[in-house]
Amino acid sequence: MVQHFHNGSCLWGAYGDFWIETSFHHCGKEGLKYIRDMIKDGLIATESLTMDRNQLDTLANVTETSLFSIVYYSMAMINMDNPARDEYIYILPLIGPNGYSSATFEQSVAKPAFIVSANCKEPEAAFRLGDLMTTEYFSVMQRYGEDGINWDYVQNSKVDMSNHVPYVDGFDLYFIAYDDDGFWGGTGVTNSCWRQMGPYVRQYAIANGKAINKDTVTGYMTALGQACMAYQKSNTRPVEVIPKLVYDTAESEQISEILVTLTNYVEEMTSNFLAENVDIDAGWDSFQSELKVIERAVASNHAACFNGMQFL
Repeated sequence: MVQHFHNGSCLWGAYGDFWIETSFHHCGKEGLKYIRDMIKDGLIATESLTMDRNQLDTLANVTETSLFSIVYYSMAMINMDNPARDEYIYILPLIGPNGYSSATFEQSVAKPAFIVSANCKEPEAAFRLGDLMTTEYFSVMQRYGEDGINWDYVQNSKVDMSNHVPYVDGFDLYFIAYDDDGFWGGTGVTNSCWRQMGPYVRQYAIANGKAINKDTVTGYMTALGQACMAYQKSNTRPVEVIPKLVYDTAESEQISEILVTLTNYVEEMTSNFLAENVDIDAGWDSFQSELKVIERAVASNHAACFNGMQFL
């Protein structure tokens, strides 16, 4: 969710999958009424209802800072060379009924990234290669390039580390990338990195412990690091998480069709409710009835989850 000022009003724009999450799971009928009333009072401009991602990105990068707030993990939509990127600070979610703030959490889970085909002549050797790629050393290489050239562990650093700090405060220095922006953003052919196209396993302490020079720390980096730590203080991570779901062809096609259709419908109806093209009370039951199609996707997800759990 984004708010920005426009002719004295505060614009509110959809971002990513926020609309479906809000209207279907969290916001509900009363929440939509609350937002609708803000539009009626001129606190949210109606232009927000038709704004797409490209328009939002363009707005975020105008010369004059116009965004007021954004419900997102960082101001990554603002270009790195735009000074406005450093002007934002994080805020915690409101304290909920359980007495603490909680933010959306997405657990890292294993995903298929290396497959040995039935036609492989040396399946054991292929498996060993995949296993080797998941070691820490090769996992770091897949993201940061060649050891000793593009990066080094802190103890092997080729530069003075006395003026360096970890990327996220609270973690220990782990390694140093000498020109990560240049390497990762490069377009030339490289023989030193698969750019995370294969299997890899990296603990959070690696990236969070990346050494950066104190003199290059930006407001954006500081706010992002502080937010990462603050959002975890309540320790609201689930005890169990759903593994990566793998579907067969038929399931994949069914779920994709359902989610695309449902997402478009929810976005359309949410805009109609907020713009008062459809009365919320009169149209709510019909809206909820159309959403029941999600039950088919949920059933497929349950089956895929059950199948995946058998191999854990």
